[in-house]
Amino acid sequence: DSLQVQPTTVSLIGADSRQQLLVTVKRERREIDCTDDATFKSSNRSIVIVTEEGVVLPIADGQATIEVTFGGGATSVDVNVANAKQLPSLHFERDIIPLLTRSGCNSGGCHGKQSGQAGFKLSVFGHDTPADYAAMVSEGRGRRVFPASSSGSLLLLKAINRVPHGGGRRIAPESPEYRRLLRWIEGGLPWGDDDTPRVVKIDVLPRQRVLSERSQQRLLVTATLSDGSTRDVTSEAAYISNDKAFATVDPHGRISTTSRGGETAIVVRYQEHVAATLIMVPINSKAAGSTQLANWDRSHFIDRLVAEKWESLNLSPSSPADDATFLRRVFLDLIGRLPSPAEATGYLSDIRSDKRVHLVNSLLERPEYADFQALKWADLL
Repeated sequence: DSLQVQPTTVSLIGADSRQQLLVTVKRERREIDCTDDATFKSSNRSIVIVTEEGVVLPIADGQATIEVTFGGGATSVDVNVANAKQLPSLHFERDIIPLLTRSGCNSGGCHGKQSGQAGFKLSVFGHDTPADYAAMVSEGRGRRVFPASSSGSLLLLKAINRVPHGGGRRIAPESPEYRRLLRWIEGGLPWGDDDTPRVVKIDVLPRQRVLSERSQQRLLVTATLSDGSTRDVTSEAAYISNDKAFATVDPHGRISTTSRGGETAIVVRYQEHVAATLIMVPINSKAAGSTQLANWDRSHFIDRLVAEKWESLNLSPSSPADDATFLRRVFLDLIGRLPSPAEATGYLSDIRSDKRVHLVNSLLERPEYADFQALKWADLL
């Protein structure tokens, strides 16, 4: 067994900084997430603390170590804390819009739809931040903030469902998201300094993972800013599963697989940036491989990629199709019709060992191939 923690080092700058740790153990050539079952301990709680979920939080400037243990194994992560007592200035686009997106406030089913909701309209997923700022701060009917009594702003009261809200509770009272919104209102609803470093990309870990049925996997999302610094945005990103029949994901980035095998992508969105994690669940988890797959010809790159996918899903290929079946399939796939009697007789009587390659190449050279593919693409587009 091999215990690994990501990131390997942590740098916390500012009082509201945080870092989610991702703990993985390697067993039988497969990486397994054990973050929820690992134990975390800070070497100096006056400098840094760590929650049971593996979130590292700053207390005072200095250096400390987080010890991570699981299943008899142990490793550690070095942490450096700076400006622990200072709250950084807020920027509406960087710090407020992501909270609204994660909470679903600007989705197409809520205030992001064409007519808005209850007189309050936002752009879908925050694509027009100046308009969103005007709607929240300036519009007579849409305004949901009240700097004279910040905690009494409808933006907060509806989000925590203290005032009846059709969308229900979107954030928890006194949560980090609540405190940031409150600080923004108390600070006079600033747009922010446009020289503030902006997010240029996001990365998600793991990028790909093979999971078992009814298992879990945490995600770690890191934003890279224009000044080269990085920021953990796992708690601020929005997550969606492309196919919930295979895997679901909660608002905290925790993936849960179902009892079905297959694959899907978990899409992660932060501001206008998008990343994805590919999740695969072996369809036959008890299969130990097959002679058929071991003998599969991987000389062509397509066959090699197909074989690698089969291995990851514990699938075995069917036996090769006979000549008559292959002939019918390749004609339908490439030119959209069945072979004529003469074409079938000629191919079936051919004794060359590479006649299938010659057949495919000859069909690709025929004008019917271009016509058929153009028809298919015209239908799609």
